[in-house]
Amino acid sequence: MSLGLAWERLGIPPEELEEVSGVREVWASLLRLLPPRPGHFGSSVASYFIFLRWMYGLNLVLFGFMFGLVVLPEILMGLPAGSIPRKTVPREEQDTAMDFSVLFDFGGYCKYSFLFYGYYNNERTIGLLKFRLPLSYLLVGVGIFGYSLMVVIRTMARNSNEGGDGAEEGEFTFSWKMFTSWDYLIGNPETADNKYASITTSFKESIVDEQENQKDENIHLQRFLRVLANFLILCVLGGSGYLIYYVVKRSQEFAKREPADLTWFEKNEAGGNL
Repeated sequence: MSLGLAWERLGIPPEELEEVSGVREVWASLLRLLPPRPGHFGSSVASYFIFLRWMYGLNLVLFGFMFGLVVLPEILMGLPAGSIPRKTVPREEQDTAMDFSVLFDFGGYCKYSFLFYGYYNNERTIGLLKFRLPLSYLLVGVGIFGYSLMVVIRTMARNSNEGGDGAEEGEFTFSWKMFTSWDYLIGNPETADNKYASITTSFKESIVDEQENQKDENIHLQRFLRVLANFLILCVLGGSGYLIYYVVKRSQEFAKREPADLTWFEKNEAGGNL
């Protein structure tokens, strides 16, 4: 971990950190406690994965609500599968109930499972505990929408407060540094000198970065990469078209044959590829 990051997190000047950087027994445990700096839904790759982790956590909570209050009570206290017609696969559908093309469209055994609303009991209460499943289904649905709305609004408000005026990252860099870099709580002259040097260095680094961004790139390399990218895109489109033609032609050949002569793989080959 760099001294600049540790200074920013702990509020300790770099010079003081350099004096004690050799004493690992003092700083090793404290530096491990520093939290990572997450992005705030920007355009970088790190921000994307942070957003993906946030969505995964949110959906995990929603799954817990639905599974714990609707699915699990039906499995434990409801009528078992195959006990009533709406929980039983019809006899005329049993031959194809396990085909991949049917299961892929949520038919067959999936259609008559707890994945669909028709599987659940329509009585007022179920089981020995007299659990009110219809009411639970309704309240869980309303609660999921309410919880999702609350979490999204709270996250937007927190990111708005941390993001200044809402400008994108990299905009008004020099204005932010000039008007918000100084710490007005500094009362020590040595600390003020260190802060002044740090702000000066930050301005120099920003100027260098701005100059690097404004440099003209190799125009010939850009043109070559663009031509290469378009050529690869055409190859992918052409290959995709040929594969679609091949799959459709093969499925038509299977359609002309008797279903009893086809293997399970051949029956589901076209549906799996599409």
